[in-house]
Amino acid sequence: MTTLNHPAMPRQARTITEQTGWKRPHPKALCQDFDVRTQIHEYDFDSSDMNFQAYCRSRGLACRFGKLGSERRAFMDDHAGTKDQFMRLECVNFAEEQPDGSRHKYSDKHKETFWTIHLSNKGALQDAWELYQSELRSKDKVIVTRPKLGQQAFDFAPASSQQFSLL
Repeated sequence: MTTLNHPAMPRQARTITEQTGWKRPHPKALCQDFDVRTQIHEYDFDSSDMNFQAYCRSRGLACRFGKLGSERRAFMDDHAGTKDQFMRLECVNFAEEQPDGSRHKYSDKHKETFWTIHLSNKGALQDAWELYQSELRSKDKVIVTRPKLGQQAFDFAPASSQQFSLL
């Protein structure tokens, strides 16, 4: 077990409730509403925070970041990126190269869909960041444990070693 100290970071983005009106049905519930997540437009999550990445893995959100080093991942990390900038990304305009060297060009409808998915993914990460920051403020330390046999993700526990529910 590794014990990690986490100073609470100041909040810059308004809360999900302030931005959308959506309220958590449970204090640790992630927003499951795709449309609500696309309404989130203020972000302050830090995808370079390894403990936040572990938290996202434990909550099933790691895939929302995108592939490390990819054009999409870099855009996900840019909280000031605009729709116009997104629409000009190479990965949004063309599919990956096929073995024969060809590349499919995406239609405007496809690109609009990609943008909506991007907003939902970014909203999901901001939502997770809000919960993650709440956990950090409520605990002095977070203990990250490796998965036990039969577990598929990291568990987070307060310094007292008492497990808390992720839902």
